[in-house]
Amino acid sequence: MRAGRIISLSSASQERNRTPFSLLPRVWIGEWQPIEPQLALRELARRYLQAYGPVTADDFRFWWGCGKTLAKTLFRSLAEEVEGVEVEGWRAFALRATLPLMQSVEPVEAVHLLPLFDAYTIGAPPRGCEPLLAAAYKRQVFNQQGWTFAVVLVNGSIQGVWGYTIRRSHIVVKVNLFCSSTTAIRKGIAA
Repeated sequence: MRAGRIISLSSASQERNRTPFSLLPRVWIGEWQPIEPQLALRELARRYLQAYGPVTADDFRFWWGCGKTLAKTLFRSLAEEVEGVEVEGWRAFALRATLPLMQSVEPVEAVHLLPLFDAYTIGAPPRGCEPLLAAAYKRQVFNQQGWTFAVVLVNGSIQGVWGYTIRRSHIVVKVNLFCSSTTAIRKGIAA
């Protein structure tokens, strides 16, 4: 019998009963395709650019936890696929293949309650998170222990945090906004 990788996960229900389970990745995602480590890192950087771009090599370093030299080397290795762009006064890179879609998107006014550790906040850059989040509110979203709170997203920027508690047969949602509450924001939260 061949050794395999096992992924162990647990799920918590509202009653906090934990039900652990395991699975074999081969069953879930098929056969592993070996890939050379440098090519794997390059693909990781490419996928990061695709998901979070426009970004800088330093943003990638923060997200992946690698050193500056490796991050810059990986971005340089993608030079034929990326283009320098300017976003609200800061320079960044985006995959050329994603630029037409980015440029075609029309801004919409929307309010979203994002969950704890949402990809939108986990991928947030270290440069003070602006324009995503005003520097004055950074500690209310990201604490020093690495916790990322659930956020209120208003028109693409973080404008508050939220949480909930379960009280008997209903859920109580508490929202703490960093901005003035408008009718549109209240309606968006209520939706």
